[in-house]
Amino acid sequence: MIRKDIGIGQIVVTDSSFGHVGVGDETFLERFERKFDWLPERIAWMNQVHSPEVKWVGPHHEPVVIFPQTDGEITDQSGTMLITKTADCVPILLWSEPDRVIAALHCGWKGFFRGIIESFAEQCALRGLEPGHFSAFLGPHLRVENFEVREDFMRQIPETKRAFLSDDHYDMTRGVISTLRALGIEHVDDCGINTYGNSDFFSYRTWCHQPESERSASYSTFANCIVRRVR
Repeated sequence: MIRKDIGIGQIVVTDSSFGHVGVGDETFLERFERKFDWLPERIAWMNQVHSPEVKWVGPHHEPVVIFPQTDGEITDQSGTMLITKTADCVPILLWSEPDRVIAALHCGWKGFFRGIIESFAEQCALRGLEPGHFSAFLGPHLRVENFEVREDFMRQIPETKRAFLSDDHYDMTRGVISTLRALGIEHVDDCGINTYGNSDFFSYRTWCHQPESERSASYSTFANCIVRRVR
């Protein structure tokens, strides 16, 4: 479990002891309150599809909202928690102290290649926000030493993102940090945790490498949450 105070709010990353987290999970709020003894006023989930789509989360009266075909959220609404669920992909949680804005991005390799981070910058521009005002936190994800790739993967890498390929491994961590800094986001806090082979956090690749007779019917995901504190 990871908890991090960010001044205007808080980051919480659940672990395997919290259990599997699915989009719109009806047990999530109950488990969250039992674990942390507090609840956000509202939650915004994403039905993630490895797209470059980033949505602005405005005022809404429902305690839970789910955005379809979305891999990024950004909001200035106090009391709102944004969630990205992952199991190897890079969870990027961002906040701007001067603007009192938070964001959550689901950044797998497909979304990275399709420009999810650049889409965040475009959403900032639409709202008159400066990406350089933001700080970023990278949650647990698959690290380069376990990110082995094959020829079919290599053929899909955009020329602008080939610098992060080394032999038959791809360095998503370095790619994400480099892309964020190119937007002017200098403060990037990487938790340094590798999901592969880590019993504390779920990993899709670890699940794939287990014998079929020993693994569960489907892989699990954990939640990377960022909430903007009520004034």
